[in-house]
Amino acid sequence: GEDARSDTFITTPGEGHEIVNEREDLREAEVGARFVRTLGTHSTLELMASQQLGWLDSKEDAREDDDSETFRETTDTGESIGRIDLTHEWSPMLSLAASLEGAFNFLESDAELVENGVPVILPGSDVRIEEERIEAAVGATWKPADDWVLETALRVENSSITQTGDSPLQRRFTYPKPRVALRWDANERNQLRLTVSREVGQLEFSDFVASASLDTGVVTAGNAELEPDKTWRMVAAWEHHFWTDAALTFSWTHDRISDVVDRVLIVTPDDVFDAPGNIGDGKRDTLALEFSAPLDRFGFSGAQLRSSLLWRESEVTDPVTGQRRGISEEKPFEGSVSLTQDLPALRLNWGI
Repeated sequence: GEDARSDTFITTPGEGHEIVNEREDLREAEVGARFVRTLGTHSTLELMASQQLGWLDSKEDAREDDDSETFRETTDTGESIGRIDLTHEWSPMLSLAASLEGAFNFLESDAELVENGVPVILPGSDVRIEEERIEAAVGATWKPADDWVLETALRVENSSITQTGDSPLQRRFTYPKPRVALRWDANERNQLRLTVSREVGQLEFSDFVASASLDTGVVTAGNAELEPDKTWRMVAAWEHHFWTDAALTFSWTHDRISDVVDRVLIVTPDDVFDAPGNIGDGKRDTLALEFSAPLDRFGFSGAQLRSSLLWRESEVTDPVTGQRRGISEEKPFEGSVSLTQDLPALRLNWGI
């Protein structure tokens, strides 16, 4: 569990002072089990089950001159997952796989926004959301030659989302998700991969409920009509090995997205709120560069250098302005560099 409290003093030139008090109490619990058993000499059965629970209680108070604002939230969440995987090696060239996964997720939230003692109508402030989801999958891996591998799979996801409270709604979704991946080991140092797949995003239950951050003045409504985004994805990658254990991977990912999850406006009799919502079709291109190399050959015994660089460009039509822009909250560049070293003689590991 976590208990966080903070006081923020905000000064705006010409507009006076604002004091924001925040309190958040978060408790979480998780339990899981996994069982693996071989069936004969060519088959493997794996069973998995997990349960996660969370309880959140938070309150924010903001005061500026004679104005006051309070936001309270109590949220309970839970996720139960069960999964069965069966793999069978038909021959050295062909292996088969099948799986079945079921899940039950829920979120129950009670939120209240009060301005100067008057409650504000906020969509998604009193809701319970339940999702029942089942996914079946079959796949095969074929090795026509020592340097070629073809993977095919078909997953079918069926889900039901029920929402009760101030925005009652029940919806059902069925999505087929095919995937084809081809790998060519050109030689000992170079590998080429090409993958085409249909991906379906997972909805965040937090997008269905209201939230507020009084220190930034942002109040977000919940959107009961939200649907997951659907993407046709193509990935081309080149992996190059050099020295002893060093590797360089360069990949390009192209996404064609329908029902992009972004930001929309929700209008109530009292106000206009920002909310997550589907805004139509979009596209995304991502270039990624990953590098990993040991530094022993440079006299840096036990050291490893790793870096990951990512460039992203996306495009979607803004629902308010009608202009083309990038998908909200997506960073055009992300990067990381790390250096670690193991010192067995000192029983020490350090890194930056």
